[in-house]
Amino acid sequence: MALKNIKYFDNQIESALMLQDVLPITTIKKEGWVLVGLSNNSLVMIEKLNKLLNCNYDRLFIEPVYAPNNNECEIAMISETDEIVMHERLIESFEIKKDYVYGEAHRKHEDDILREIYKMRKGESFINVKDQHVLLIDLGNETGLSILTSIKSLFKLGASNISIALPVIAKDIYDELLSIVDDIYTLHILDNYISAYFYYKDVIDLSNEEVEKILEKRNHGDATKVRVQQK
Repeated sequence: MALKNIKYFDNQIESALMLQDVLPITTIKKEGWVLVGLSNNSLVMIEKLNKLLNCNYDRLFIEPVYAPNNNECEIAMISETDEIVMHERLIESFEIKKDYVYGEAHRKHEDDILREIYKMRKGESFINVKDQHVLLIDLGNETGLSILTSIKSLFKLGASNISIALPVIAKDIYDELLSIVDDIYTLHILDNYISAYFYYKDVIDLSNEEVEKILEKRNHGDATKVRVQQK
């Protein structure tokens, strides 16, 4: 049976506009939530939403760890704060050693994440979220690993509350996250979720230069101006 390709959104701009209808706009503006993107392309959504919200925002850098001999199977994620979340079931079923996961995770942090921070944020550390309500934003989420890693990282950085805004989400991930975060704002909860890009007619891909320009405007006055050492 052919897979029906349902396109819910033209691109991230349309999904952001549609999310405005389900977000608590007045509360976000009044309390000054911090918006956090989980991918470069999520910054398109943040820019659009922030024309209405006028909040501080940032991009949290995360990298996947793949199974040995399979560069498409994500078995873990590591964030710029060195937080690691593993897909325990996959690791056990493939009999992957934890030492491999930790080694690859730390290599990704040193080789990829620190380089991205140095280039995209000019070496500045992540925006100050201590005692803040954070709204995580992305196009969608396949496994939940990036969201869980982000949540772990943000609580480590002192965030007081975390909510999530995803235009489309898998039902099992939605159910899992409900007990962890304050709120989940979404437009479509799907039993048979494919991938985030599957539900967009077109995805606006940002160049490195465009990401840099957006992140230059990320702070309205309360960022942590500590520089991250590139190794």
